This record gives sequence, structure tokens and C-alpha cells, in this order.
Amino acid sequence: VKKLYLVVGVAVLIAAIIVAAIIMVLSSRGTVQKSLKLGNQYLSDLEYDSAIQEYSNTLLIDPTNQEALLGLAKSYMGVGNTEIAYQIFENDFAETNDEEALRAYAELLITEERYPEAIDKISQIINLVDKEEDYQWRNEIVAKQFGKSYGYSEKAGVEIQNNGGEVYVKGMNTLG
Repeated sequence: VKKLYLVVGVAVLIAAIIVAAIIMVLSSRGTVQKSLKLGNQYLSDLEYDSAIQEYSNTLLIDPTNQEALLGLAKSYMGVGNTEIAYQIFENDFAETNDEEALRAYAELLITEERYPEAIDKISQIINLVDKEEDYQWRNEIVAKQFGKSYGYSEKAGVEIQNNGGEVYVKGMNTLG
């Protein structure tokens, strides 16, 4: 009889633990969604400190939540803490194919005047969505990186110089 009570007691305890775990998971999902929603609202309202708090709350429950990580990076960019934003992008979005994350990452790199890396991220965006405005954006950043672009004739030759006047690229379009 004592063994039966012990077995039943252990079974009840295990069942209680399982039920408690299920309740915690279900309630944390609601908390994650609530914190994400609030964080997104704060970010859109440019209330960066509040957004940082809400995204951090989300990440305490779900440390791999990509939406919260991206929102957190954007919020840190908003308060001017580009070092933390850069760390988030490097740690969590270095190999991403998420267009929104790539755009934010490129913006950060441009802010930091890290033009070659920004050009790479914009090129990734072009490979994903192939929009004309992204080609223009990349050309603007190339111009910032290398200074001036000069044309010369001889059948559509192009020369790109850096700010010091040194020729970076010179080439011909043999097709005319």
C-alpha cells in the first residue's frame, strides 16, 4: 500500500509539473506577443528607450526571437548607440536573407561610413528583390565610397576616382 501511495504521489507530482510547464509556455507566448506589439508601437512612435525595454522583455522569454532582435537593433540605432546595434546585426543577422533586416543593417553601415560592407548588404537586397531604387541606392553609396565618377568618351569609357583623385576603376564598354 505504501508503494502504491508513493507511485501515485510521484505520478501526481509529475503531472503537476507538466501542467505547470504547459501553463507557463502558454502564458509566455501571450507575454511575448504583448511585448513585441508594444515594442513595435514604441519603435514606430520613435520612443526608443521604451522600445528597447519591451524588446528586451521579449528576449528574456524568447532569446532567439528575430523580430525582437531586429526591433532592438533599430531602437539602439534610434538612440545613437550604433555599437550595440552593430553587435546585434553581426551576431544575429550576418547570414540573413530577411529584406527588412538587410535594409536596417545597410543603413547602420552607411551611418558608420562603412561603405564597402553597406554596398555588400545592398547587393544582397538586390539579389532578393531586384528593385530599381536599390540599384540607385547602391550607386549613391559607391559614389560616397569613391568620391567622384567621371565619364570619358572613346566609346563609353568610365573612370571612377577616389576623393584623392586616384583612379579606382577605368574601363570600356566595348558594346558601345
